[in-house]
Amino acid sequence: MAILMETVEALRAKMEAMPVADTGKQELSKQQAVSELREAIALLQERGYSLEAIAKTLSEGGVELKTTTLKSYLQRSKGTKSPAKRKPKADAPKAAEKATSAPTKAGGGEAVEKAKKVIETTKPTQAGGASFQVKDDTQDI
Repeated sequence: MAILMETVEALRAKMEAMPVADTGKQELSKQQAVSELREAIALLQERGYSLEAIAKTLSEGGVELKTTTLKSYLQRSKGTKSPAKRKPKADAPKAAEKATSAPTKAGGGEAVEKAKKVIETTKPTQAGGASFQVKDDTQDI
């Protein structure tokens, strides 16, 4: 079904004439409420309040939370959620080489040299870490 341009223009005019929405009555989840209150919660923590005391205050104010839930919501709102498993990076030998080339305390020179030799012998021959030898085609199938 085709929509007339006249209809689109009428809708545009109606939408532009609408007043700003009242966000004060917008419903939030508990997690969204904690995210909105994150700065105030951080201020209370700086003043010496524990998460348990803050969770109690929030619960008394209408946002019923346990301390563990509050802690979880705060971590999520900061974006510091730690990954469960990390994959090894493809350039791990480079990182190890940088770490071993840093200045060390006295007596650590031999260990650094030994580590460099290990790194040199374990470096992948191609990008992606795969290594194989290409051989000429044969008549064998």
